[in-house]
Amino acid sequence: MDRAKYEQMDAAEYIRAISKATDQEQVALIRWLGQQGRRTHLEVFRLQGDLASQHLRTDYIKEFRHEYYYAMFINALRKVRHFEMAIERKTPLSQAQLGEISKRRASKIDAKRKTKGSPKKDLINRLYSEISNFIDAGKSWRWIADYIETYHKQNLTHSYIRQCYLEIKNEQSA
Repeated sequence: MDRAKYEQMDAAEYIRAISKATDQEQVALIRWLGQQGRRTHLEVFRLQGDLASQHLRTDYIKEFRHEYYYAMFINALRKVRHFEMAIERKTPLSQAQLGEISKRRASKIDAKRKTKGSPKKDLINRLYSEISNFIDAGKSWRWIADYIETYHKQNLTHSYIRQCYLEIKNEQSA
């Protein structure tokens, strides 16, 4: 559409023209997003940024900048929902689109799974600076294990403490 026509519109008309979505469709898309997980939310916002930069030269008007980004948000919502619903509707898709949908779904599953840390390793991580001071003072790993057992009520082997300490040290130096 011509920029001059955009400039003659009010904000609601501008949003409908850019997003090509009715008010009811916009509400339905936002409701759909509310039912999705955090991973989908982030995906929509990333896509919104991409779409906004792609259409910046043709559709952007400074006076309607907020409405412009809202319209790009609606467009991003529509695209993400289309990909999410495409397989369920058995719409014919290309191999590339199927691969993209599979990757997106797999990443959502991976995002749900949180790795549970080891409480003992977390303790060693919290005591890292104290253990480091003991090492600098020439204390043995067995002495450190006895110290942790006495003052922190955790029975850890000297070899496990050493292993975790060196892992943490390598992570910090990298």
